[in-house]
Amino acid sequence: LRYLLTVTVLVLALPALGKDIPNSPHSTEKLTKIILGHWVEWCMEFDKELNEGVELEGYSFEANLDENVYQIQLTPEGKMGTVLIANFSCTNSRGLCGSGGCNQYIMADGKIFERHGHRPYSITNQKQNFIILPSSGGLCSWSNGEGLGGASTCNQIAVWDDDHSSFISIDNQLPLSELSPE
Repeated sequence: LRYLLTVTVLVLALPALGKDIPNSPHSTEKLTKIILGHWVEWCMEFDKELNEGVELEGYSFEANLDENVYQIQLTPEGKMGTVLIANFSCTNSRGLCGSGGCNQYIMADGKIFERHGHRPYSITNQKQNFIILPSSGGLCSWSNGEGLGGASTCNQIAVWDDDHSSFISIDNQLPLSELSPE
């Protein structure tokens, strides 16, 4: 069956993408295209499943990169990473995020790191930057061990290790994504 695929990326120039690594074959723009390509394919399969295995005559995918791509500082020296929030929508405006947040990607040193939750941000403290990773209540608990629920949030922390081009955290909060070319 032939089908029409409509892909709307509201910001074509990708101005929020950071500086790329010299001599790296994996620019931030290329990594972003890998992520977007993954979600376009996912949406097509998802729409097909919802249509009881029958391909739709038309598919759509919307990604507002102006609202969902931004920079965070990874090191006190100013090294930046690019965050992409997978707040996309498939055919018929089916969104990919919920009360627990969205899939998120942080791109740095030609690699893609992935997690699920709310928008990460960074805080500089003396000689280290902390990447704050807000998570939903289902992953959180009170000091007495009782779990939180619903819209409550708690935070996890990661730090960037320049020597290993990787994040350090308890329980690997920012693992290398399967989409990463390295």
